[in-house]
Formats: sequence, structure tokens, C-alpha cells
Amino acid sequence: SYKTHTVTNVPEEERIVKENAHEPIVPRSLWEKVQAIGRSVSRGRTDGTGKVHPLSGLLVCADCGKKLKYKAGKSGAGGVFLCRTYADLGKKYCTAHSVSEKQIEDVLLQDIRSMLGEIKIDEGKAKAYYLRERAKRGAQSRASDEKRIQTLQNRLAEADRLLQSAFEEKVLGKLPERVCITLCEKYQAEKNETEKEIAAIAKRLADEKTDADGAAEYAARLQRCAACEELTRETCLQLIAFVAVGEKNADGGARQIDVYYNFSDECRNDSRSEE
Repeated sequence: SYKTHTVTNVPEEERIVKENAHEPIVPRSLWEKVQAIGRSVSRGRTDGTGKVHPLSGLLVCADCGKKLKYKAGKSGAGGVFLCRTYADLGKKYCTAHSVSEKQIEDVLLQDIRSMLGEIKIDEGKAKAYYLRERAKRGAQSRASDEKRIQTLQNRLAEADRLLQSAFEEKVLGKLPERVCITLCEKYQAEKNETEKEIAAIAKRLADEKTDADGAAEYAARLQRCAACEELTRETCLQLIAFVAVGEKNADGGARQIDVYYNFSDECRNDSRSEE
């Protein structure tokens, strides 16, 4: 209520919903995909550096069903995934199910590549697409940057003028020293920030790759993605529903790892021995 500022929860079955009441901001398919991700086990957690591991939230214990918890290695060494029940409550309730990030990534990469097969990107078409898009965006972006630099340079000149004016007023005795110091500090701080922004834009303009270099890099990046050379967060969320990790065998034999993909109701069983 806008009068009493109280909020009352209306049960979902009592709500009135009008479907297709207006033009959607995003396609329905995209909306449903995002909602599915939000409801899935794939919502990961950030580590100490603020990053989310590609497999965070996607690995589960094959015995107790809890997610595996990521523990970073020391001195930059690779981390390890552990059963959360074991990590929080101890071996009385579940076993470790530990698997290093390199081991699980190798298993998944090999499995995904076996399904993708040999995918070749048409380098010529990829480069042509890149050049078309760059031609559309490049001129507009560069013009915008150059206009911004001109605006910043005008502000820089104005800050210089104000600094000089404040100093002259102080010399003529028209401005108290305390006020002069405050104004000078303000104008100098503005100058410093403006100069930093000008330098950043100038560096961006100078660092722009040539059309040929950019097109070649774009085509190479597409091929790397098609070949799935590394696991990214985006790739994992698109392909993997979850991965059930079994415990190591006491005799040192292969362990069971079941991969459930988003595009199939069946799981692919992949047994790997610990290396």
C-alpha cells in the first residue's frame, strides 16, 4: 500500500497475470533460459579474488547429493573440490570425494570434445563478418572517443585558467589564503582526474589493432571456442546440468563420474582412474 507502506504477500494462485500484455524486452526463450539457470544448481560462489570457478555449483557428491566445495591451492597451485557434507561435518557423515580441478576439467573437456568432434570454422567468413561489424562500430566509437578527448582538453584548459585566477586574486589580496588553498586543491584534483581520463582514451585509441590483425584474432578465437580448448563459465552453464562425482576406489581403481548435460535426459558415464 502506498499509504501505509505495508507489503502483503499474495499467494501465487490468487495473482492475476495478463500474458503478452506488451512487447517483451527480451525474447521469451531467453527469459526462460535465464530463469532455469537461476533455479538450477549452477549458481556458483566467488572465490577470494572475486572470480567464479567455471564449475562452481555444478559438481555434486554422488553419495549424499550435496555440492562439492572448492578449496584453492596454496601459492597459486591448483585447487581441489571436496564434498560439502564432509568439509562441514566430517567423515562421520560422508567421505571427501576429493577431485582436483585439473582432473575434473580434463575429464569434462575430453568428454565434450568427443561429442563435438572436429569442428572447423570458415576463416574467410569469420574474418569478413568481423570486418563488417568493425566498420559499423569502429568509426562511431573512434569519433565518440575523439569528441570526448576534445571536451576533456577544454575542461583541462579551464582548470588551468581557474588555478591561475585564484593565485592572482591571492597575490592582489582579494582572496584569503585559506580559500585560495582550498580552491587550488579542488582545481588541481580536477586536473589530475581529467589528465588520467585523457591518457586512458588516448591509450585505447593507440592500442586498437589493425583490421587484419583483429580479423585473424577473431577467427582464431572462434576456432578455440569450437574446439573447446578450455572450460569457461559460459560453456559450463550452457552445456552442463550437473556432474555427480563418486568416491575414489580403495584399491586405486577408476572412480565413477556421471555428467548430466542440459541437452539430454540421459547421463554420460565417464570413469577415470586417478593420475
